[in-house]
Amino acid sequence: MTISIGMETITLSYESGSDFAKKLDELIRNSEGVRVVKSEEPNGLSYQQEEDLRSVVKERIRQLEDGEVKTIPNEQVFAEIRERYGF
Repeated sequence: MTISIGMETITLSYESGSDFAKKLDELIRNSEGVRVVKSEEPNGLSYQQEEDLRSVVKERIRQLEDGEVKTIPNEQVFAEIRERYGF
Protein backbone atom coordinates (compact mmCIF):
# COMPACT_ATOMS: atom_id res chain seq x y z
CA MET A 1 0.00 0.00 0.00
CA THR A 2 1.24 3.47 -0.82
CA ILE A 3 0.80 5.98 1.97
CA SER A 4 1.60 9.62 1.31
CA ILE A 5 0.36 12.33 3.61
CA GLY A 6 -1.83 14.74 1.65
CA MET A 7 -1.36 12.84 -1.61
CA GLU A 8 -3.68 10.71 -3.72
CA THR A 9 -2.61 7.72 -5.78
CA ILE A 10 -4.39 7.15 -9.07
CA THR A 11 -3.93 4.15 -11.34
CA LEU A 12 -4.72 4.73 -15.01
CA SER A 13 -4.72 2.38 -17.94
CA TYR A 14 -4.67 3.94 -21.40
CA GLU A 15 -3.30 3.44 -24.88
CA SER A 16 0.15 4.87 -25.37
CA GLY A 17 0.21 7.55 -28.07
CA SER A 18 -3.51 8.36 -27.81
CA ASP A 19 -4.69 11.97 -27.59
CA PHE A 20 -5.51 11.33 -23.92
CA ALA A 21 -1.98 9.99 -23.28
CA LYS A 22 -0.41 13.03 -24.92
CA LYS A 23 -2.53 15.50 -22.90
CA LEU A 24 -1.93 13.54 -19.70
CA ASP A 25 1.82 13.52 -20.30
CA GLU A 26 1.75 17.29 -20.84
CA LEU A 27 -0.31 17.81 -17.68
CA ILE A 28 2.07 15.68 -15.61
CA ARG A 29 5.18 17.39 -16.98
CA ASN A 30 3.72 20.82 -16.12
CA SER A 31 2.53 19.89 -12.62
CA GLU A 32 4.42 20.15 -9.36
CA GLY A 33 4.18 17.29 -6.92
CA VAL A 34 3.14 14.71 -9.52
CA ARG A 35 5.18 11.62 -10.12
CA VAL A 36 4.64 8.66 -12.42
CA VAL A 37 5.42 5.12 -11.37
CA LYS A 38 5.20 2.58 -14.16
CA SER A 39 4.15 -0.89 -13.09
CA GLU A 40 6.65 -3.60 -13.82
CA GLU A 41 4.23 -6.31 -12.72
CA PRO A 42 3.73 -8.62 -15.71
CA ASN A 43 0.14 -9.45 -14.73
CA GLY A 44 -0.95 -6.15 -13.18
CA LEU A 45 -1.33 -5.88 -9.42
CA SER A 46 0.53 -8.12 -6.99
CA TYR A 47 -1.44 -10.19 -4.49
CA GLN A 48 -0.65 -7.71 -1.68
CA GLN A 49 -1.69 -4.75 -3.81
CA GLU A 50 -4.97 -6.49 -4.61
CA GLU A 51 -5.60 -7.15 -0.92
CA ASP A 52 -4.78 -3.55 -0.04
CA LEU A 53 -7.09 -2.31 -2.79
CA ARG A 54 -9.91 -4.56 -1.58
CA SER A 55 -9.50 -3.15 1.95
CA VAL A 56 -9.54 0.44 0.72
CA VAL A 57 -12.62 -0.16 -1.46
CA LYS A 58 -14.43 -1.98 1.35
CA GLU A 59 -13.76 0.93 3.74
CA ARG A 60 -14.82 3.48 1.12
CA ILE A 61 -18.11 1.63 0.57
CA ARG A 62 -18.70 1.58 4.33
CA GLN A 63 -18.07 5.34 4.50
CA LEU A 64 -20.48 5.96 1.62
CA GLU A 65 -23.19 3.77 3.15
CA ASP A 66 -22.79 5.48 6.53
CA GLY A 67 -22.98 8.94 4.94
CA GLU A 68 -19.48 9.88 6.11
CA VAL A 69 -18.40 11.05 2.64
CA LYS A 70 -20.22 12.56 -0.31
CA THR A 71 -19.99 11.36 -3.88
CA ILE A 72 -19.57 13.40 -7.02
CA PRO A 73 -20.98 11.95 -10.26
CA ASN A 74 -18.35 10.92 -12.83
CA GLU A 75 -19.87 13.30 -15.36
CA GLN A 76 -19.22 16.24 -13.02
CA VAL A 77 -15.64 15.13 -12.35
CA PHE A 78 -14.84 14.80 -16.06
CA ALA A 79 -16.59 18.09 -16.86
CA GLU A 80 -14.43 19.87 -14.28
CA ILE A 81 -11.26 18.23 -15.67
CA ARG A 82 -12.22 19.23 -19.24
CA GLU A 83 -12.99 22.80 -18.15
CA ARG A 84 -9.81 23.18 -16.13
CA TYR A 85 -7.32 21.36 -18.38
CA GLY A 86 -8.96 21.46 -21.80
CA PHE A 87 -9.31 17.71 -22.25
